[in-house]
Amino acid sequence: MELSQGSGVIVIDNISKQFGGVNALDHCSFRIEAGRITGLIGPNGAGKTTLFNIIAGFIRPNSGRIWLDGEDVTGLPPHQLFQRGLVRTFQIPREFGRMTVLENLMVVPPHQAGENLFNAWFRWQRVQRFGDTFSPGTFSAQSHSTSELLRTL
Repeated sequence: MELSQGSGVIVIDNISKQFGGVNALDHCSFRIEAGRITGLIGPNGAGKTTLFNIIAGFIRPNSGRIWLDGEDVTGLPPHQLFQRGLVRTFQIPREFGRMTVLENLMVVPPHQAGENLFNAWFRWQRVQRFGDTFSPGTFSAQSHSTSELLRTL
């Protein structure tokens, strides 16, 4: 499948990854269009997590390219992808269990809206209303997922 770099928001172009002698991904190609919800399904061991890890910059592919909004982002580390608007959340949220929701939300990379001095001084009530609701160690399943999502915003 030949995909042009500008044909989607995220373009996965001929990605392959081997671990030792095992092919985890073998020439995987597809695109994710703007405004669409795209699912990736397959049995255990099919390479879904490996592909997500490659897209998110946690591991490098052996071959192929990842395009984000027409820019080749193959092999960029997660913090650089984050600066370009691509961030990964996890199916099992990974919060800091001894911190409140508010404290967890404050642990975000720089250049977030919450890092803006105006927001910090004049819009803090919005975050505080939700963040102070839960004490350390009292996260419900719903608050785990919500805090994971809020950290990406």
